[in-house]
Amino acid sequence: MHGKQRVIEPVLARLGLRFLPPPHIDTDRYGTFTREIGRSGSQREAVLAKAQAGLDMCLDADFAIASEGAFGPHPHIPFLPSGFEMVALLDRVSGKVIVGSHLTTATNFAQYEAATLAEVYSFAERVGFPGHSIVMMAGREGPVLAKG
Repeated sequence: MHGKQRVIEPVLARLGLRFLPPPHIDTDRYGTFTREIGRSGSQREAVLAKAQAGLDMCLDADFAIASEGAFGPHPHIPFLPSGFEMVALLDRVSGKVIVGSHLTTATNFAQYEAATLAEVYSFAERVGFPGHSIVMMAGREGPVLAKG
């Protein structure tokens, strides 16, 4: 739903895997990082549910691949921002599951509480907008005003 197949497909195609057109799955139903929809389980449960939905919707597929990312404080160094990506591959025939993950501090994940429009523009420029999307919220726990 968010275009991650552009990164995943070329890598796995080198292993001889042929890709079917991905079915449209509203993966936001498993939770959104902007909190409009809370994740009901763990990141691992979400990525496995997404992959299973792919198998359920594409009966010609032998495998399904899904990913689930999260941004936030580093799990061991809380003042350091990090990104944590999890990828799952499900094998329809054997039922085997492969899950991989990657934790990185090479991210532009940041947050800033702006009081003026000039501060909003300055923050957006610092994080690479428009080349990288941003989310605007009404306060730390407030509703999402805009994302993209």
